[in-house]
Amino acid sequence: MMMPECDKCYNELYPLVLTGLGYSIYAAAIWGSIPYIVRGSAVGTAFGIATAIQNIGLVIAPTIVGIIKDNTKAYDHGYYYVNCFFVLINIIGLLINMTLYYIDIYQNNGILDKVPSKNGDSEDIKLD
Repeated sequence: MMMPECDKCYNELYPLVLTGLGYSIYAAAIWGSIPYIVRGSAVGTAFGIATAIQNIGLVIAPTIVGIIKDNTKAYDHGYYYVNCFFVLINIIGLLINMTLYYIDIYQNNGILDKVPSKNGDSEDIKLD
């Protein structure tokens, strides 16, 4: 959204690489946290539901992006408002993430911040 328009620039490469790195970290954290918060007998179902929700988003989001781009071609070839949509989605995701973190700390005793010790008990990791 903020980058200057040019024909032979590769400025868009940097945000795309950062987005890929961010998604990699997000995926590793999300998929790894499912067994921590779901009973062992329901882990497979939880992974299935998470995958279904992700696939629903992967169907709906490109459709919305296409509609936005087609209806806003007059301004920056439609990409300005597409980028606004992605920024909005990121803000919503951040707010949901913060809400889930709050719920985990105050209602689940911070189970996502605990790691099982060798004897099976969960211990807090203190980061300095």
